[in-house]
Amino acid sequence: MNPVLSLRDVHVSFPLSGGRVLRAVQGVDLEIPEGGIVTLVGESGCGKSTLGKVLLGVLPPTRGTVHFGEVQLWARGFRWTRELRLQVQVVHQDSYASLNPVHRVQTILGGPLRAHGLVRGAQEAGRAVRELLERVGLTPADYFAAKHPFQLSGGQRQRVALARALMLRPRLILADEPVSGVDASVRLSILELMKELNREEGIAFAYITHDLATARFFGAGHPMGVMYLGRLVEWGEVGTLLDNPRHPYLKALLAALPPPDPLQARQVGLLPLKSLDLPDATRPPSGCPFHPRCLLAEARCEAGDPPALLDGVACHLVEGR
Repeated sequence: MNPVLSLRDVHVSFPLSGGRVLRAVQGVDLEIPEGGIVTLVGESGCGKSTLGKVLLGVLPPTRGTVHFGEVQLWARGFRWTRELRLQVQVVHQDSYASLNPVHRVQTILGGPLRAHGLVRGAQEAGRAVRELLERVGLTPADYFAAKHPFQLSGGQRQRVALARALMLRPRLILADEPVSGVDASVRLSILELMKELNREEGIAFAYITHDLATARFFGAGHPMGVMYLGRLVEWGEVGTLLDNPRHPYLKALLAALPPPDPLQARQVGLLPLKSLDLPDATRPPSGCPFHPRCLLAEARCEAGDPPALLDGVACHLVEGR
């Protein structure tokens, strides 16, 4: 499948006071196939959401290229068109903050439909909104269309947010921690709805999360990237990475997950890390960025950068190197 979005050697830096520079994304290569799913995981502060803004087209890279289909975004002379903008939509982490609290769901969904000329008149907008709400599992649709966001649960608000992203028939939806604020009992149904939209509507998804369990469920059979200090340090099929991690960072993330048996949890012991804290991104360590926290680090890890995603992993210590 041809990529709907591709990144080549993308860097994003932010100048700070005192001449310092925050390198939020460093040298990322990434492709999202048409109708596919790509998952990005990592700790808070690793650059996932910054990279998501690049994927969404709201943040230009400091260096590198971004292609949406055949169009190179941010190239000299490039201008956004309405049609291009509508092809990428987003589902935010905070469903309450992303929905206007003073409007009813009918207005939140019906307004964009009318603004983009997808419906004519209030009656047609009402029918379209009811169809959208039924598509995302909010029934009876008339009941939910009359509600304000504060009258809905977190899961119901995220379904409204999905309906809003879906209404413009995008090619790609960026889902940034879409179930982190949802009750555990509802997460599965939201993720299953997103998988259904991917299968039946052919919409590609970029799924950003720190939750490895939801990454395994939603991204099964599709590629996943593990980010650390703005870099991709491991890449591969979700199940393969989580069942057979090779980078010490992913091994540490998996070790942090509590086992289901409480008795076993008490026997797990300390995490395989020298430190629980991420290094300062404005003063990144030399060589491999993970070496200050890695129990396996050698002198070469501090001396030089590991090869970028050689055979799917960026680590000096992988067997055969």
